[in-house]
Amino acid sequence: MKTNKEFDDLLETSGMKLSVIAKRIGVEPNSLYRWRQRPEILNSETIMKISAATGIDEKTISSLSLNIARKVYKLQHAS
Repeated sequence: MKTNKEFDDLLETSGMKLSVIAKRIGVEPNSLYRWRQRPEILNSETIMKISAATGIDEKTISSLSLNIARKVYKLQHAS
C-alpha cells in the first residue's frame, strides 16, 4: 500500500528525516509508515506527539487526518 502524499508532504515541511520523526515520537519507523499509509486513523494522542516532534501545528495535522477520513468514507459509501 502506498503512503498518503498529502501527509508525506506535510511531514516533509518539518525538514526532518522520517526516521528522526519516528525516534522523536518514540515509535518504530514501521508505525510511522502505517500512519503515513492511513493518516485517517490518527488519534488525538498521536497527533499531539507528531506535532511535538515536528513542530507542525496540531490543527493542521488533525484537519488533514479528518479530510482524508471524509474522503475514505465517501468512497466506501458511494452508491
